[in-house]
Amino acid sequence: MSRAKVFITRRLPNIDLEQLHQIAKVETWSGKQPPPYSILLDKVKQIDGLLCLLTDAIDRKLIETGTSLKVISQMAVGYDNINVAAATARGIPVGNTPGVLTERILDFRLKNFRLDATSHAPKFIYGVNLKSPICNLQLLD
Repeated sequence: MSRAKVFITRRLPNIDLEQLHQIAKVETWSGKQPPPYSILLDKVKQIDGLLCLLTDAIDRKLIETGTSLKVISQMAVGYDNINVAAATARGIPVGNTPGVLTERILDFRLKNFRLDATSHAPKFIYGVNLKSPICNLQLLD
């Protein structure tokens, strides 16, 4: 039985892919920019799995070209760049990482927004309402 082939569209710093390398032949795009669509179109003809990022356009044409494609994984919260309907029609599951950044973003914003008794802090930071029950914070005027 031959090993599955996986293409990763970017080098992923601080991500341990050892387990993936044990079960699949893995190729990672080494460029600093995302791979051009023409490269993705060529690579998808030869792979079983695709690990992509939000900046990669995974459209109907790409999905239909990947005749041996069995799974699409996205290292991002959303999946607007993936034609999920086309993947579903081919029976290809699509995975993403919902909620993975929520705590880190809030932690970053709180660490960079130092509140003290004398501050006149804005009610919103980068579009996040700090009085929101989701954040469970309350600013004092």
